Amino acid sequence: MIFKSIKVSLVLACLFTAYANGHADHGKARYVAPDGKDQGNCDNIEQPCLTIGFAAGLSNKGDVVKVAKGSYTISDIADVFYLTNDLIEVRGGYDKLSGFKSAKPKQNEVFISGVPKEFHAQFIQKGFTPILDAKALSTEARQTLNKKLASVKALNESQTEVTCQNGQAGEFACSNMDLVAHIPLTQMAGKPDSANDIWGHVDLNTGKEYAIIGVLNGVAIFDISTPSAPVEVSFITAPNAGWRDIKVYQYFSTAENLWKAYAYSSADGSSQGMAIIDLSFLPEARLVRRDSIIGSQHNIYISNVDYSTGVAINDDSARLHSLGATKYGGGHNSFDLINPEKPTAAYIPTDNTRADYTHDGASMMVEDQRAVTQCEQAGGRCDVFLDFNENEMRLWDQTVPSNTKELGSISYQGAQYTHSGWYTEDKNYVYLHDELDEVRNGNNTTVYVFDVQDLTAPTEVGKWVGPTTSIDHNGYVRGNRYYMSNYERGITVLDISNPANPVTVGYFDTFPVGDRPRFNGAWGVYPFLPSGLILASDINSGLYILRDNTRDVPQGKIELSPLTQEVEEGTAATFTISRIDGSTGAVSIQYETLHQSATGDDYTSSTGTVSWADGDTSSKEIVINTTLDTLDDEGTEQFIVRLTNVQGGATLSTQRSVTAQIAGTGKNGTVQFSQAELTVYENVDFDNGSKVFELEVLRRFGAEGPVEVSVAFDESSDSSALADAEILTPTISWADGDSESKFVQLKINDDDETESVETLVLKFETVTPDNVNAASTTSIQIIDDESNQAPIVTLSSVSFDRQYQLTLSSFATITDDSAELSYLWEVDSQGKNITINNPNELDATISAGEAGEFPVTLTVTDIFGAQGSATATFIVEGQSVPPMGPPPVETQSNSSSGSMPYHPITLLLALGLLAIKRRKN
Repeated sequence: MIFKSIKVSLVLACLFTAYANGHADHGKARYVAPDGKDQGNCDNIEQPCLTIGFAAGLSNKGDVVKVAKGSYTISDIADVFYLTNDLIEVRGGYDKLSGFKSAKPKQNEVFISGVPKEFHAQFIQKGFTPILDAKALSTEARQTLNKKLASVKALNESQTEVTCQNGQAGEFACSNMDLVAHIPLTQMAGKPDSANDIWGHVDLNTGKEYAIIGVLNGVAIFDISTPSAPVEVSFITAPNAGWRDIKVYQYFSTAENLWKAYAYSSADGSSQGMAIIDLSFLPEARLVRRDSIIGSQHNIYISNVDYSTGVAINDDSARLHSLGATKYGGGHNSFDLINPEKPTAAYIPTDNTRADYTHDGASMMVEDQRAVTQCEQAGGRCDVFLDFNENEMRLWDQTVPSNTKELGSISYQGAQYTHSGWYTEDKNYVYLHDELDEVRNGNNTTVYVFDVQDLTAPTEVGKWVGPTTSIDHNGYVRGNRYYMSNYERGITVLDISNPANPVTVGYFDTFPVGDRPRFNGAWGVYPFLPSGLILASDINSGLYILRDNTRDVPQGKIELSPLTQEVEEGTAATFTISRIDGSTGAVSIQYETLHQSATGDDYTSSTGTVSWADGDTSSKEIVINTTLDTLDDEGTEQFIVRLTNVQGGATLSTQRSVTAQIAGTGKNGTVQFSQAELTVYENVDFDNGSKVFELEVLRRFGAEGPVEVSVAFDESSDSSALADAEILTPTISWADGDSESKFVQLKINDDDETESVETLVLKFETVTPDNVNAASTTSIQIIDDESNQAPIVTLSSVSFDRQYQLTLSSFATITDDSAELSYLWEVDSQGKNITINNPNELDATISAGEAGEFPVTLTVTDIFGAQGSATATFIVEGQSVPPMGPPPVETQSNSSSGSMPYHPITLLLALGLLAIKRRKN
């Protein structure tokens, strides 16, 4: 019997939220008391602060604000979010005299006024007693409150095509950015409580664009090929994690004549590690596995790729970098992606210490004299890794991963938490974000600019200071625009034509409730889609698709055309570079060719610079020669031409890259199964002992002429499975011009024998014409019903304080041979106030308002209907209080109650262990 185990260890942490923090000193406590003073860091029990807002403003993500008994006032509606968003946990019910040891809300009552009644329930759950004081608000204050509540409502409503006019796009403040679409968290399939990072993807098989957004309970994928009407096409469920980071790698599989793509998602605080998601057959996405070889990671980065497509740049190798991992001091680790489903270690510095922690990273390929004189790379190319190290920026030469060496480093005045950054397209400057300088230093939003023309001795040469105190988070460069997620300010766009002196040219406020140094609002931004659209993720309100109008400038826009051009082998592709919508000043731009399915053997790689004088709008042509080779069975291949490093103040148009297709003989297309794997459970939904399955077959990349294929079992199929299976449609065909899906019908019979897992492999045996690529196979696993065993379930007893909400799966162990399991959690409440939330989910939670001992039962049912169960006693400690819930106050029908996403507190009070074990006979 072979066991596959997935384990999640949950460490005792009385003051640590379920959202593990990717920063230093996570879970740090801040103290508030009625006799405190708003000074210092609020982290001294003997010297607490006076107001909740002041303490929250000093807190890092993951910190805890402990509020002593007394009376407090919320002066700004924005504070409501800090009290209902557990990126910073705020908890009432402490006693200063006892040293803030434990929260006892009934005994140490904390009264709080100024809270809209729509949010009273959430405040009660956090140990506060809201005071109904609406009458105390002045007319002006009530008008301000109503306006902000309208903004709150907008955060939870889908919207489409809202133009920025007179500084507003509906409820959202803006400048030079339109709202194309907004999908709130409440309308996402996983109903997440919060969002985090975002990345984009273009499927080179279809040309469709996608948004991939991390959320608390997984990863959501949206088809945005119609940008104003995004469609969620896949949701990858994952253990709760407040911090995710996502990157995409895409490559052309010559054997399959298919573009394959994978998303990699980190999950800080989840011991299940990095998720590897197959995007090759969108709209269906598939979780390949979770890789925890170096524990959980805070961030993921992929180097040496075009961030618009995820394709490796020319002959470079894409590498995956794990940042802020739980092992090896959290320093950056590198992995090869030769097998994208199983990254292999390329650089693991096992001797790193906590001082080597890398919070985030970026990289740039330097190909000028610096590669030789500073990196000492005789080949003239230096792969420079930018390491944002909490205290400083470090630069590494990672050209040869096994010989990674530090080049230089730099810090700066007022450094509090060196968080992340990105480089200019000429690779001479880096923009750096400090995530805590606004909080701790009291300065307005600040982005630091460093000159890295000397990689061994970077220098600070400038900074951008914003109009608010909102925290800057992440940013990326596209042309001479810097796109930045700016938390409560939303998305900020900077003109970096003068790299050392960035200038604000646009913004879109995804969090119109406030502009303060708090961890609400825009988490991530992605500006690299081929369409030129901007993607943004907001912690509180989900996905935004934005249109950037900051590119309209007197100097004009530079664009490439035509978008796609097909040429025959041995001929030239000619593209036009145009200066449109402006002609002021002298401008220039560089172009470069990038491999896709075509390589350097198929065309002549080319780079160059084109220039325009003041007033000149003449078009420029570039010619790329293709190679006439001797191969007569090649399919259509392609490469792209991309514009980069615009100078003189002109901007990049939306159309910054174009595709050249080299026609091949394979215009008949490719034939392939749409699924690489399928699992069949014997006698589940069978009719009279058998079931017919339909396997989809696709014709892609060409539809000229008729095509016919025969389908057969591969010799690698298990002989016992062959006796129970029959192909009902052994031949399928397409007419000339037909590219519709066809289906192979496969009949599988249930037998009465006790068997191990059996495998059938289907292949295409004959293909007409023979130049059609049909190398695809599909594997069908047949799970036997006679040998099935009921799930084995164990459940551990636990004691917890009634003020906390507990994740039940932390105390369960389940062993079964099927991934298709259903769950039912039940509690014998004995008439008391104890509740299981989402009882049909493995990650159900339990909350109690009264002390006592309660039997909790978990019943697990497998796909064959076999059940296993276990019962354990859950002991609830602490004084009993009335049931948590809304006070007896009538809520206005037009309020946002019920739709505002807030985040349940999940404090884990004991060492728990979840293990789902799958057994194979």
